Amino acid sequence: MATHRSSPQAAGDRAAPDGAAAPRPPSLGVAALVLLGATLLAFGPFLYATVRDGASSWGIHDWAQFYAWYDLPRTALIEHGEPAAWNPYVCGGLPGLAHTHDPTFSPVFLVILALGAVTGARVLMVAWVYAAMLSMFALARRMGLRRVGCYLAAVVWGLNGNLMLHATVGHLMHMAMGVLPLVLVLFLRERKSGSGVFLTSLLIGGLVLAGSIYPAVYAGLLLVVFALWLTILEGSGRWLSRLIVVGVFSVLVAAAKLVIAVPFLLRIQHAVEDVSATGPGFLWGRLIGPEPPWQLHTFGNYTLGYWEFGAYIGVAVVVLVAVGLARLAWQVTRAWRSREAEASPRWGALLIACLLFLLLSFGNRSPVDLFGLLKRLPILESLHVPFRFVIVPLMGAALLAGWGLDWFAARGRWVRTAAIILLAAIGLDLAWVYQHLIPQSFAVNDIDVAAGRAVATDVRRLPPGAATTAAEGMVVADVGEEGPAFFEQRRVAGGGTGPLSRHDRYVIQPHAAVRYLMQLQNRGNVAGYEMLRLHRSADVPVNAAGDRAYRGEAYLGNGGGRARLVGFTPSSFTVDVQADTDDMLVLNQNAYPGWSVTIDGRTHRVRDDRLLVAAPVAQGGHRVIFRYRPNRLWAGVAVTLASLLVMAIKVLVARWRAKPKEGAKP
Repeated sequence: MATHRSSPQAAGDRAAPDGAAAPRPPSLGVAALVLLGATLLAFGPFLYATVRDGASSWGIHDWAQFYAWYDLPRTALIEHGEPAAWNPYVCGGLPGLAHTHDPTFSPVFLVILALGAVTGARVLMVAWVYAAMLSMFALARRMGLRRVGCYLAAVVWGLNGNLMLHATVGHLMHMAMGVLPLVLVLFLRERKSGSGVFLTSLLIGGLVLAGSIYPAVYAGLLLVVFALWLTILEGSGRWLSRLIVVGVFSVLVAAAKLVIAVPFLLRIQHAVEDVSATGPGFLWGRLIGPEPPWQLHTFGNYTLGYWEFGAYIGVAVVVLVAVGLARLAWQVTRAWRSREAEASPRWGALLIACLLFLLLSFGNRSPVDLFGLLKRLPILESLHVPFRFVIVPLMGAALLAGWGLDWFAARGRWVRTAAIILLAAIGLDLAWVYQHLIPQSFAVNDIDVAAGRAVATDVRRLPPGAATTAAEGMVVADVGEEGPAFFEQRRVAGGGTGPLSRHDRYVIQPHAAVRYLMQLQNRGNVAGYEMLRLHRSADVPVNAAGDRAYRGEAYLGNGGGRARLVGFTPSSFTVDVQADTDDMLVLNQNAYPGWSVTIDGRTHRVRDDRLLVAAPVAQGGHRVIFRYRPNRLWAGVAVTLASLLVMAIKVLVARWRAKPKEGAKP
């Protein structure tokens, strides 16, 4: 008996439902308009509040931290005409471009440049949800779903509890997960020009540039599963070859970021111990019931907020997932028995990927602690909250629900009408659950940068049971009035001055607002809020105004003379020095490879003085300029640009060769 095996054609083309000829796929152009309307409807109250009150209000929790990350490179480019290679505002200074969340090299940064950090971040949140819906619609088409099923999959994916709850607290890097379906669409796209491979590389590299390791890690794991499964079914190495090419070109596209980010990540102390393991029962409860807002979860001494455990899709969608699974099982069984009809191998790859990510999401409660194994890899030791991996099973659930709804829609005209009504009801339910939470999240609406205060005056927007209901609202941050003309380090460990409970402090995250307020005042915070830091909190060598050892932002080691900061950009410090004797000029910033110094226009070698940047100066008056430029930065930029050029040339040449020549026989 001949071995039954899926052909390359079956793996690459659209799947035909139940072995039948595939219907005409739904139009992406029409879907783009319909899903835009769905996105605007879902964010209706938020957009209305934005138009009514303006976009100046700050979000709670990590929103202000993202404002700080996004505003720094924008200010550096607009006001100083240079990239923010160094971030002097937090923990004594950090490499700016090397930070995983720095968006400078990403296309999404154009939104921030045009609209500013606060308004731009709001627009990006809505845009990521819209992109998620479009991505899932495209994947549903490729997986063989019909029109109704495609729309359901898109709505469930774009508005699922995992993405939406992360949106409420400003986790924009997690919102990028929404384009994971597009990664699969492009990888499965087979063209002689190789455009599918190169577009996949461009997207994954772009995810790295957009500001987080999570989307790239998830995309890589997904593609490994799909490539291995399709290789096993076909007995051909072409999918593994595609995977290798995608991996190589993804790295090359992201080279501008990776050449400086990888050394930084390998150097810092960023390992995070995570014991927030959950199980099937916990996940089931989140699938059928929305996570209670403002709730905290404690795992031993480890506390996490409600936003980390969103997975709501609703009972109706769960039922449709079961129908979709049953339909898929029937199709596979029929294909096996008939030896004629072929089930799409991509569904098998999808289910395996969902199972893998489901086990990862259980953490150390999984039968095999895959999450612990993953964290042993270099750089990935910073991964935390295993429940985040549930995003891929939710992607599979959205597709299976659409697959199940398609089965109902094909039963007849009236049943199809009922299926459309059910689709609308599911969309309204998902939108309704989170519509009120997002406007509530932008509660910090009275910001006075000069006075250094951020206040949430509308107590109706505060978490239920908040510690204050005073008429003046909740003081989220109070850091004092603006500092000197150039720059100054301070030490502000707390945040709100009101009676904040532990619960409110964790949900509101006042130290994020403190960080952004001080950055707007052009003041650094030695005790700032930052996960990726060069030194532990107690070991930061930089001193702050008010510390006993503070001697200014630049000083002479022996103290004979004076040093005065006269010029500042985030990546450079200009100091006028009058030294009584040969001395060591010390800059009150963390030492790190990439610092250089010019003294009276001549380049000198920078020194390390007790972990601070320093340079020897001769007796007399000098103009000293310390600059930070990452090592190998421009080499990485050149590699990125070269890789984009090579991919474009390869695609254009392949398309030119594929065109029929004049006079050639058809």
